[in-house]
Amino acid sequence: MLSQGFEKYGSEEQLQKDPIKHLNEVYVKINNDNSEEQKPAKKLAEKKDELEKTKAPPKPKKPAKGQEAPPEPPKWTDEQEKELQSVTAELEKVQGELVAKPSIDEKARQFFKRMVENDKDSLRNWEKFRNLSIEAYKEMYSRLNITFDDYSGESTVKNEDMDKAASILEQKGISEDSKGAVIVDLAKHGAPKLGKTLVKKRDGTSLYLTRDIAANYERFEKYAFDKMIYVIASQQDVHVAQFFKILSLMGPPYKDAVEKCEHVTFGMVKDPKGQTMSTRKGTVVSLADSLDAAKEFMHNVMKKNEDKYAQVADPEATADTLAISAIMVQDYSGKMINNYNFDMERMTSFEGDTGPYLQYSHARVCSMERKAGIPRDQLLTADFSLITAKEGVELIRSLAQWPDVFLNTYRTREPVTVLTYLFKMTHLLSSCYDAKDTANRNAKTMSVMYAESEEKKRALMGLYDAARQVLGNGMRLLGLTPVERM
Repeated sequence: MLSQGFEKYGSEEQLQKDPIKHLNEVYVKINNDNSEEQKPAKKLAEKKDELEKTKAPPKPKKPAKGQEAPPEPPKWTDEQEKELQSVTAELEKVQGELVAKPSIDEKARQFFKRMVENDKDSLRNWEKFRNLSIEAYKEMYSRLNITFDDYSGESTVKNEDMDKAASILEQKGISEDSKGAVIVDLAKHGAPKLGKTLVKKRDGTSLYLTRDIAANYERFEKYAFDKMIYVIASQQDVHVAQFFKILSLMGPPYKDAVEKCEHVTFGMVKDPKGQTMSTRKGTVVSLADSLDAAKEFMHNVMKKNEDKYAQVADPEATADTLAISAIMVQDYSGKMINNYNFDMERMTSFEGDTGPYLQYSHARVCSMERKAGIPRDQLLTADFSLITAKEGVELIRSLAQWPDVFLNTYRTREPVTVLTYLFKMTHLLSSCYDAKDTANRNAKTMSVMYAESEEKKRALMGLYDAARQVLGNGMRLLGLTPVERM
């Protein structure tokens, strides 16, 4: 589909300049064309479906005791039968024209078949799009402090590995023929809820499932992995379950590999109104655009305090770090499976549990350390028994929980576990700054500046430094870069 779109709407100059953005624009345009082309057939198919349901309606449920039976559906008339036959004939005619034309959809199927058959001309654009996209993704991932050792996908698997998998499925009686296509009926293999799934189309081309099976085998052979985690959206939960089940049925080495596989599912990001974003319809907001908008907002906030702004070594980089924190923290704020609305205004706020708030908390402790001027090695010998205020004791207890939080996050694969802990800990940290002496309500008993002795000052600064260390470690674990000034 994308190759057809590029042939019609593509610009080599725009592709080189911003491949992700341009390919997305091209994809939206060609999908709009395809939708328009398919409209007549779609309307006729809907009409046919409606008539067929009227002709053979589902049997009504048996009424409960004491309830009246539902009325009989109206009888099917000769006029309705003629209309059904007419609609069916018209639909077959339109569908035939789309194949003969051929339609955008049909061209896409033919193009994909040539790609599977290793036609060099057909693969040329795909390889160019893929390579340019990977370079663009590398740049974006670098901005997010993310690196990968290898970039590979199901589209790069070898045909011989797909053929080998197909042969095993057939030999073991796992797959079966269905009107020229090849399917796996998982109900026959102890998984009735997973139903039937297609592994090869009638024209002989493979599907995602076929390539996923081969890709899993290739990765197991290459890496002999101890654990492989598939991070795939919840919309594909059934697909992944079918995929894992088929691997387990295939026996070694496929069964050995799938026993070391895990699916981490995640929900969908929706627009501020709660509507699902669609790549095909062009309603998706790109990560790059979101980061740029958040960066500009953060930069403007920083500029409002001229004195602090002048002390920041690289304001542009700091604003970018704050923007990344804002977006990533919003993404981590709920369980992975939950959908959420993308809300730029809320995520960039310094109030509430947000990324900017975490960064502010870290920068505030760093500022205190600079003002206190106590060398780090002196903090190691601080006497924490001098901290008796309730707020300080609660903070110490919270810091002691960090190792357990870390391990629990590893077990659950839920970033929100760390995030929830960090917010609770920073709230305790904030309460320490405002803690009052029980005897003198005007005295801040946890204030480093007004500590009654050097020993107490060291103890307080040692506690705050420990909080800064844990906060920084937790943020880095989430992929955030703690800032020292903002």
